[in-house]
This record gives sequence, structure tokens and C-alpha cells, in this order.
Amino acid sequence: MASQASSSQARDAKTSSGPKKLDVVVDSLIPPAEDEEPEAPQPSNARPDRQGSWQSLVQSIDMGNEGAIPEERLDEAREILRSTLQAKENNSSTIKYSHFPECLQKVFRTWDVDGNGKVSIIELQAAAEAWQRKDERLKMMHRMVMGLTLAVLVLASLNFFTTYLATDLAKEVRSQNGLLEWYSDCTT
Repeated sequence: MASQASSSQARDAKTSSGPKKLDVVVDSLIPPAEDEEPEAPQPSNARPDRQGSWQSLVQSIDMGNEGAIPEERLDEAREILRSTLQAKENNSSTIKYSHFPECLQKVFRTWDVDGNGKVSIIELQAAAEAWQRKDERLKMMHRMVMGLTLAVLVLASLNFFTTYLATDLAKEVRSQNGLLEWYSDCTT
């Protein structure tokens, strides 16, 4: 009789709109205790420690710790869980990203070439290849900048050496009557 009362509360909570109280949601999700008569056949893999698991799942959906879950949040969580499990079971090669945070959705939209709200393995491979090409170009540009820097340093060194040599030679050359003459302090 007690199980019927809690079951009717769970059904009432499911049919009413607005936030659901956590206790009612948890009661509707938890299999009945051993002393209660089950309403439906239990799966063979049901475990007695599920109550804590269900409560932690429901509490993780209640992100504001309000003690209630809005109907739309519960529906969203149910849809995300359903689509994720279905994708895993079917070994899906696409990622549906509509439930991701906006910053991640922005990144996934750049990879979603056909704009269908899902990123396929082909689109991910294309994005990875584009990133590799960009990385290779960046490395090549880095090498080019390093090479040009080295060339500038070599040219600056040669310019300095040439200027020093020209200055040193200018000390030994004198101009008389429009003619250049070598001048040397050394007498032999």
C-alpha cells in the first residue's frame, strides 16, 4: 500500500508541470525496496546500491541545489543521456554538440561543415588535417624568420667589418693635387 502511495506521488509529479521535488523524482526513479511489491519486473542487473546512484544523478541535474528540477532541465538531461547512450550503442561516428557550453559550440560550429548540428568523424579528420597543415606552415614561417634574422645579423656584421676596414685604410691614404697616395709611417 505504501508503494502505491509513493508510486501515485511519482505519477502526479510526472504529470504536473513546473519544478519537481527531488524526493518525488528520486522515488519515481528508484526501484522499490525488497519488502515492497514491485510494480513492474526489475531488470536482472538491478543492484541495491542504486538509490545512492540515482540520488547523485538527480542532484547533479539540480545544479542550483534548489531541491527541485525544472521540467525543461529534466527533459534536457533525459535527452542528452538518451542520445549519448544511443550513440554509444550504435558506435556513432558523429558528435551532437547542441548541449555543450556556448564556447565549445562555437568551436564545433567551425568544424561542422554541413551545418547539421553534428560533427562527423570526416569533419573531425578534416579539422585535424587543417590544423596539421597550419602547424606545418607555422613551423616553416618560424624557420624562415630565424633564417632571415641570421641573414640580417651576418649582413650587419659584414657592414661593420667593411666600415672598420675602410676607416683603417683611410688612415693610410692621403690626397694631394687630386691624386691618392699611400702614406705609411714606417720607414725602411
